[in-house]
Amino acid sequence: MVVGGGPIGIELAQAHLRLGCRVTVIEAMSALGLGDPELTRPADRRIARGGSDPRRGRQVERFERTEGGINVHMSHGSRSGTVAAGHVLMATGRRANVDNLGSTRPASATTKAASGCRGD
Repeated sequence: MVVGGGPIGIELAQAHLRLGCRVTVIEAMSALGLGDPELTRPADRRIARGGSDPRRGRQVERFERTEGGINVHMSHGSRSGTVAAGHVLMATGRRANVDNLGSTRPASATTKAASGCRGD
């Protein structure tokens, strides 16, 4: 199970598919973070053709450990459901943590100083 259908989640899902795993991809929005249905549908079809089970528009609510693996509880609008998985890979994105750098200089000055560059 891969939670997150952005570029990294899809890449890791494809890698596991090529290793012979069955993969379900759960994504809250659309394939690869694309909002355009003309691009999303072909991306979903290609992912499914590779053997993955894409599930779009779903929110993961919670995980539950079972004897056989993990149950992933999710919602889809007013409906809910559960999917069983042996393993879960989280690929839900990243965010830069720059809040506590301790600098009062502008970000461009901090970047130049940190990299050792001498700018004009």
